[in-house]
Amino acid sequence: MKSKLSVSPGTVKLGQNVYLKGKGDGDALKYAKFRAQERVGTHGAWHTVKCGRVVTMGAGEAKADMKVKAGHRGVLQFRGMLYGVDGPCGGHSRADITTRTKTVHVRRPGARAVRTTARSRSRTRTVQARWKTTGPAHVSSGDRI
Repeated sequence: MKSKLSVSPGTVKLGQNVYLKGKGDGDALKYAKFRAQERVGTHGAWHTVKCGRVVTMGAGEAKADMKVKAGHRGVLQFRGMLYGVDGPCGGHSRADITTRTKTVHVRRPGARAVRTTARSRSRTRTVQARWKTTGPAHVSSGDRI
């Protein structure tokens, strides 16, 4: 029994695509299908993105390949689930295996990648504080706009 989900890339701009590829295999199942699910943020309900087709487990693995557009800034989480179904045409489904959660960070389109050093964080705070008190750096208080 195994199930796997791969997500790429790890960071995207708002509106770009995230590529998901998943597969699953279960010894105790006769028929199964693989589902990819997503949620916005780290808490909340999971929503199905795509379901793969029903396969006979002795003949192959249940698979699903897709791309998802990042529609919200912040964090998107994805997981894959292998579902057992009643017959080759579908029917009642029940969850069998769940993959680990994969996280994708979504940033706004014009933003640069964030540095993680302490020096860059303190410099960013200083620039933000100056911006709040004086406005843009290229405009002095005496200039006309």
